[in-house]
Amino acid sequence: MKFKKGYQFFIVLLWCLASIFPGKIVATSYRVCPDDSSCEIGEFLFDDTYQKITDATCKFTSRNPDGSLYLDEVVMSVDTNDGWYSILVTTTSKPYGLYRSFICCNDNGSDLCLDKSFVIASADVGTSLTEQQVADAVWDEPRAGHNDADSFGENLQTPSTISAADIWNYPTRTLSSFGSLVANIWDYSARTLSSFGSLLASIKEETDPIKSTVDEIKTETTQIQTTTEQIQTTTELVATQTNELVEKVTSEPIVETFIEEGALVPEDLQVKIKQTKDAAKVLLGNTSTLKTQIASLNNNWETTSYQLALNEVTDTSRILGASTQSSQLDSSPVDSSPTDVVGIINWLKQEWESPIINNLATQASSALTNTNSISREIRNYGKTALSKEYLGIATQHLNKLEDLVGLPSDSASQNTLYGYIKDLEETSDQLADYSELLASLLTNWQYFSTQDAQEIIADLRKEILAINRIPDADYVLKLQSRNGHYLENQALALRGIIDSNFYLLAQKPDEAVVHVWLEYGSVIFRSLVTNPSSSTSITAPVKYYLPKELTLENIIKKDDWLTISYDIEKEAYYARGTIDLAPSETKTFSIEVVDVWTISEEEIASIRKQAETLFQPLKNTSYFAQGSTIKVDIEVSLDKIALLQKQAQTPEAKIRSYREAQLELTAADKGLADLKTLVTSAGSAGTLFGFVGGVQALAVWGLVVILVAGFVFLAIYLRMIAGKPRSMKKISLSSQDIHKKSTFGLIKDIISIKMGRKN
Repeated sequence: MKFKKGYQFFIVLLWCLASIFPGKIVATSYRVCPDDSSCEIGEFLFDDTYQKITDATCKFTSRNPDGSLYLDEVVMSVDTNDGWYSILVTTTSKPYGLYRSFICCNDNGSDLCLDKSFVIASADVGTSLTEQQVADAVWDEPRAGHNDADSFGENLQTPSTISAADIWNYPTRTLSSFGSLVANIWDYSARTLSSFGSLLASIKEETDPIKSTVDEIKTETTQIQTTTEQIQTTTELVATQTNELVEKVTSEPIVETFIEEGALVPEDLQVKIKQTKDAAKVLLGNTSTLKTQIASLNNNWETTSYQLALNEVTDTSRILGASTQSSQLDSSPVDSSPTDVVGIINWLKQEWESPIINNLATQASSALTNTNSISREIRNYGKTALSKEYLGIATQHLNKLEDLVGLPSDSASQNTLYGYIKDLEETSDQLADYSELLASLLTNWQYFSTQDAQEIIADLRKEILAINRIPDADYVLKLQSRNGHYLENQALALRGIIDSNFYLLAQKPDEAVVHVWLEYGSVIFRSLVTNPSSSTSITAPVKYYLPKELTLENIIKKDDWLTISYDIEKEAYYARGTIDLAPSETKTFSIEVVDVWTISEEEIASIRKQAETLFQPLKNTSYFAQGSTIKVDIEVSLDKIALLQKQAQTPEAKIRSYREAQLELTAADKGLADLKTLVTSAGSAGTLFGFVGGVQALAVWGLVVILVAGFVFLAIYLRMIAGKPRSMKKISLSSQDIHKKSTFGLIKDIISIKMGRKN
C-alpha cells in the first residue's frame, strides 16, 4: 500500500517513537513531581520493633539534572504522630529531568540513608522529557539501530530505495515527463515559458509595497538601535552609581559602640516579641479563614458555579498575598485589619531566623502557586479535573500552614510559630533574670568567700550557656587570665554574653552582633563580634569610642588590626578596624588601658588636712560661722567621693562613679579657695577697718550712721543746756540718764562687746 510523502513520514516517525519508548513515555519508576507546584517527599522512620521514631534528625540532599547541587542537607520536618519525615520541594521554574536525591537520618548515633530521587515533569503531558530531549533521542540514534527494510530509518540511510514515483507521484510525473507541472506553476492559460504575460507587472506591483515596508523596517531598526544604545548607556550609569553607593555603604562602620551607654536594654527585645505576637495573631486568623473557605469550595465543587468558584479562588489569592511582596511592620502593633499571609511571613523571615518560619514560607508559597493555577485554569478552560486537582493540593498546603502557625496556648517545645514565640519569651525572661542575678552578685562581691564565688559562677555558667544563642560563647569565657580578678572577670564576661544575646535577638538575623564590656586588669575593653548567619560569610566594620579620660599614653596593649584615632568633635579616642567572620563564627578582641578612674585616698586626706588647717585661724573671729559652713561642705564632698568609689563594683560603674566624684572634687577645691579668702580677711581684723571688713556691709554702714547721729544729737542737746537762762530750774543729768535717753550708750555697749571679743 502506498502513502503520500507527508503521511508516510508521520507514521514511520510514530513507529520509531513507539519502538524507542514503548508504552507510556516516562524516564524511570522514580516519583514524578508536576511542574509549577510543590512536591512532598518523605519517609516513615521505625526502629527494629516497628515503633515510630520521632526524635531523629533527617536531612535531604538533592542535585539538579546537570549534576549541580540543588538542596544541601536541608533538615526535614517530622510529624510526631506517625514518624513521617518530609520536605516540600518547589518545582516552579525548575528544569525537567531526574533529581538524584537521598535522605540521611541520625538516631542516637545510628545513621540510615535512603534513595529518594524524583523526576520533575510537565503536569499536562505527564512525561519527564522535554521536546528537545525527544528530538535528540530521535536524531541522535545510531544507524545500526534502524535498518529494517522499508523503514523510515532505512530509507533515510539508503536514499536510492526511493523511486521517482515516490517523489513525482507516478505515473502523472516522471523524470522525463513533467506532466502538468509547468501549467501548475505558470498558470498555463496565461503564461508559458516563452510568454510571461502580466507576470512582470504583477511582480513589480507586489515589489513596490514590499520595498516600502523594507524601508520602514530599516528606519524602525535604526531607531531601535539608537534606543538600545541609550538604554545601555543609562544602565551603565546606574550600575556605576549603584557600585559607588554600595562601596560607600560598605565602607561605613556598621556598629558604633559607646561604652558609656551600656548594653542594649531588654525592652527592645520585648517590643519585637510583641510585634511578632501581633503578626502571628493576624496570620492565625487569615489561615483559619482560608482553610474554611477552600474546604467549603472543595466539598461543594460540583454544585458551585463557574463564576462563584472563580470569585472564591481570587479572594483566596488576595488574602494569601503576592510571593514577591515584602511587607514591613512598623513599631506600632499590628491592627485588626487584614494583612496578607505572604507579607507577614516575609516580615517574620526578616526579623527572625527559624526553620519554623522557613516552613511557613514554603507552605504559603505553594498554596499561592496552586490557587493562581486554579484561577488560570478556570479562566481558560472552566472547571476542569485539573483545576479540581490543584484545589486539593492547595487545601493540603493550607492545612499544613495552619498546623505550623499553631495556637496561642502552645508550649515552647511545640514545633509551631506560637511555640517558637513562647520559647523566645521564656529565653528573654531567663536572660533578664540571670542578668539581674549577676548584677546583684557583683554589687555584693565583697560578702562572698572565694569558694562560694567559685560555686556560684560555675552554676551560672552552666545555666547561661544552656540558653545562650551566641556561637562559641564557651570560648569567650576561657579568655580571662588567672589573675586576682579571675572570678570577677568571669562574672563580667557572663553578663557580656547575656547582653550579646539581647543584641542578637533584638536585631535582624543578617546583622553582625558587636558588643563591648569591661573587665579588670588594669581595665580591659573586651569586644565580641558574631556572625549570626549559618550560611553566609561577612565582613564587619567595627568602631567604638574610648572614654574621654584616656590618652594614647594610657593604652597598654591592643590587637594589631585595630587602629586608634582621635575624634575632634567628640573629644575622645576611638578604636576602629574590619574583621572577617565565617558563618556562625564568633571572634573577640581587646584593648587594655591604665586605670585612670581612681581618686587616691592620699589626695582625699590631703584636702581634709588643708581644710582643717585653714579653719583654725577663723576660731574666735567674725568669720567662724562662715568658715564652719564651708569646712562642712568640703568634708561632705570628700565623704561622698569615698562612698562612690567604694560602691563601684564593676569597671563600668567605676567610670560612672569617677565622673560623679570629679564633680565633688571640684566643689571641694572651690571650698578650699573660699577658706583661704576668709583667712586672708581675718588677718586684718586687728584694726577698726579690719573689724569693719569682717562684718557685712549693711550692718557696718548702719552702725556708722547710728554713731554719727548719736554724736550730733549729743552736741545739740549740750548746746541747748548751755544756752538756757540761769533763772530756769537747773536740770541735773547723771550719766545713767544720758545713757537711757540717747543712742550713745547703745553704741558704747556695742563697741565694748566687740572690743571685748577681740581681747
